[in-house]
Amino acid sequence: MYEEERKIKILNQLNYETSVSVQELSNLLNVSSSTIRRDLTNMEKNGVIKRTHGGAMVVKDVADNLNYDSKKIKNYDLKIKIAQLAAKQINDGDIISLNSSTITSLMPQFITAKNFTVITNSLNIATSLKTNEQCNLILLGGLYMKSAETIEGPMTVSQIKTMRYSKSFFGANGIDPAFGFSSASELESASKIATINQSTTSYFLCENTKFNRTSLHKICDLNKVNYLITDDEAKIEDIELYSTYLPILVAK
Repeated sequence: MYEEERKIKILNQLNYETSVSVQELSNLLNVSSSTIRRDLTNMEKNGVIKRTHGGAMVVKDVADNLNYDSKKIKNYDLKIKIAQLAAKQINDGDIISLNSSTITSLMPQFITAKNFTVITNSLNIATSLKTNEQCNLILLGGLYMKSAETIEGPMTVSQIKTMRYSKSFFGANGIDPAFGFSSASELESASKIATINQSTTSYFLCENTKFNRTSLHKICDLNKVNYLITDDEAKIEDIELYSTYLPILVAK
């Protein structure tokens, strides 16, 4: 089992328990205690968990940023507007990557294109598109991160790198002029980075509340992305600032 896969399973376990012991994780993953301790040390260095006596607990900010259920209702009206505008960017015959997020998961209901292909690591997005007769649906494999409701890991990244996308759409936890786009999870960042590298045109979908914020793991610089789609409640000074790095589409 890859280290990244063990990390996902550790986070999944922490989704059910406030804290876990080294011995519990060792038994669950069928690896030595020393391997678990090494994984926990690396995860603590990356700010994901906090070591406790004999085990670990998830960092609250990370847990909040990964929790799909709590995030999907936050700024819902803004996300709907952005998702509508993002869906309009999809044309007939496009090969699209819809990377898992609470905002991209709103896009399927607004897509009107014909004979398009969607590649996704989101069960929610796949479920929304499964009856769309115009959509050729490809669901990426990997390990399922329960709290974030996304499929991630080395297998996912490997599959992403075998394909080419005409357009790709992402969410982010933060957007900052110096740090760029960022995510709470190194595993989510890895799949986003791989997808951007395989995309002709990339879009980040960010509510105005994500501006001037950073999360733990950098995805890429602002100028590595083709478009930012945000809402019309964004401050004029923020629109002007970020427009110096990349084109911005404003959803109204």
